[in-house]
Amino acid sequence: MPRTISSRALAVRLAAALAAIPALWACTAHNLVAPSERPHSVQNKTFPVGQNRDLDLLFMIDNSPSMKGLQAKLAQRMPDFMEVLKDLPGGLPNLHVAVISSALGTGAVTGVPLGCFPGSPGDDDGSFQHASTCTALGAGQTFIKAAPGANNFTGDIADVFRCIAQLGDKGCGIEQPFQAMRRALERAQNPNDLENSGFLRPEAILGIIMLTNEDDCSIPYESTLMDSNQRALQDELGGLDNYRCNEFGHLCGGQRPPHSVTQPTTLQDCVPAEDKGRLVPVNEFVKFVQGLKPNAPERLFVAALAGIPDSYVVEPVPQLLPNGITELQPAVRHSCIAPNSNEMDFADPGVRIASWVNAFPASNAKLASICEQDFKPAMEDIARTLRDALVRPPCLEHPVALTNDGHPNCQVALSAGAGKPFDRLVTECATGGATFPCWRLDEVAACASGPRLSVCWDAACDPTKAPASMERAQGSCAVGP
Repeated sequence: MPRTISSRALAVRLAAALAAIPALWACTAHNLVAPSERPHSVQNKTFPVGQNRDLDLLFMIDNSPSMKGLQAKLAQRMPDFMEVLKDLPGGLPNLHVAVISSALGTGAVTGVPLGCFPGSPGDDDGSFQHASTCTALGAGQTFIKAAPGANNFTGDIADVFRCIAQLGDKGCGIEQPFQAMRRALERAQNPNDLENSGFLRPEAILGIIMLTNEDDCSIPYESTLMDSNQRALQDELGGLDNYRCNEFGHLCGGQRPPHSVTQPTTLQDCVPAEDKGRLVPVNEFVKFVQGLKPNAPERLFVAALAGIPDSYVVEPVPQLLPNGITELQPAVRHSCIAPNSNEMDFADPGVRIASWVNAFPASNAKLASICEQDFKPAMEDIARTLRDALVRPPCLEHPVALTNDGHPNCQVALSAGAGKPFDRLVTECATGGATFPCWRLDEVAACASGPRLSVCWDAACDPTKAPASMERAQGSCAVGP
């Protein structure tokens, strides 16, 4: 019977006797730390043996008023997006593609206009969107699955996406893209969820891409921020409009945006208010996404086509109150307008959206303007970054200690797949005459904190040579002092 080697067993074995295990040294082009007699701590890494071809993509598409044309631009450029991914060795990766809206109601308050009142499509609860008219998607399917011989749709994947992604513009005008994203992925982790289960795969790269022309206004579920009984400047919350999201969600120069203005006012240094505001802090959503891949942050990617927050001007605009009186209330001027759109395609400064994207490493995040006339450059750039993530090497988080005889203090075992034991130990690759499979460490620019750990199936260490029967590897390496 083959031996089952758990993560804990690997760590214990390292701590007790790994320094005495003979190993063969193959990689001379790296600078590891000085030898350590026995490991003080161990770093574990589980990763696909070959090229990781699993990619889970969640598109959050704003479906509030004014978004219809922007949705069409996104759908139009989906073929360009897919063409970039098809350049991977072996062609298009194994894809899961889901679409959600930004509509999540208005918290504890009901009866709110702006498309959020009862009976309107104002709260999609993070459900994957798949219109019944999109008949190319298989019956009963809620998201796209694309894999060789296992597509759950007919025709071209870009056409299917185009159909499910054009959500219209009848959703709630108080956009909550972050809260909707979190709700959707929480539901995706519930195996009994009828809409969202089955989307997330443990070893897959997870990409979250947002399309929105206004900033995030994710409010706590118990919030009364959108109280519709308050409509005038004399009220604490002011006018019933998206400006509440700015006034109670941003800080500009350390101060809350003004409650009233009599002339256009330029604000500087605008950031999320976090714990000083009434919206859910951006950092909560950053931590949520990071928690989906706690041991593999390199398998996370985020992107947004949104309003770049470089221009932030508050100006007075007339608003009709329920008593028939018109009052000048503050509003944020559009930060950009797309060329040749007759001012129909615009965006407001996405302060919180930009903060969320910028919280992730630049190699795994993209922020692009939604006001471009054509989304082709942005979509291709996002796809190239995702493609690079799929071929990015498994990086250790720390330098590796050496054994007394000068070899990396590591142990690596293979598994036939998720949920199956790591029952096949492999040795370090030898210089010349290596027995495959074997493992090796390399210092590469893509791994900033520690070396790359690879399992090799030929002398070139080509990940595409890994057999389908061996899917995962688990390495344990002593952390250098």
